[in-house]
Amino acid sequence: IDNVITNVNPKSISSEIIELGLSDHNSQAVYLNKKAMSKKKIINTRMLQNENRIKLLCNSLQKEKWQSCLSKETSNEAYNSFLTTFQSFFFSAFPMRTFTVNPLNNKKKKTWITNELKEASKIKRKLFEISKFNESE
Repeated sequence: IDNVITNVNPKSISSEIIELGLSDHNSQAVYLNKKAMSKKKIINTRMLQNENRIKLLCNSLQKEKWQSCLSKETSNEAYNSFLTTFQSFFFSAFPMRTFTVNPLNNKKKKTWITNELKEASKIKRKLFEISKFNESE
């Protein structure tokens, strides 16, 4: 016996038992009601990255003279100068962008148990039952 434990409201769930005829076990499908899902939009922040932006960073770093780093008296000052310059180029090449995602508008995922598979399984079960009957004669 299988148990499924979830924090989803039972009123937002529907299920069915699917007899595939593959063994003496049945498949179970559980469907979540889309309306019961959160309608709250999700805000994602991502760094834009692509081949052109990588080239932009490389070109900026190559063109930099680095004199401001090399002229510092201590290694800490040189490192801080380098880091400031590098970060300036980096964040310029790879800016952060905010995207709003509506979870209800995401493409509906297709289930692997299609109506065609269900129908084929019914036919297979019938043929299996016929073959068992014919073997006993």
